[in-house]
Amino acid sequence: MLSILGEYRRPVTSITSRRSKNYDTPFGRFAYLHVPQEVFRIGIQMEAADDGTAFLMAGPEKALLHKILVTRNLRLGSLQALASFLEEDLRVDIDMLLGWNLAIVDQYKSCGHKVAI
Repeated sequence: MLSILGEYRRPVTSITSRRSKNYDTPFGRFAYLHVPQEVFRIGIQMEAADDGTAFLMAGPEKALLHKILVTRNLRLGSLQALASFLEEDLRVDIDMLLGWNLAIVDQYKSCGHKVAI
């Protein structure tokens, strides 16, 4: 979606275990992308707003793994391909991954929805 100034406004993307759907609002586009239920449950964190309202939030591992899952035509057949996708396409700082909870990555891999590396 382009504004009058020609700037691209990125949609706010969320993951759902229900159907994929897009909503265009005056505040921008909100995209909900489907992932299988068994993957959706992995790595969910319960957070609380200042007013005490509880909500679910993806941790950094879950968010990046979902991005990999929902990226169409992505073939990661090697560690080099994964590193290239993370660094060149997503511009991820690889050093950031050192402190990750690898149990979440292992749970995600065991669901088998992308080619295991």
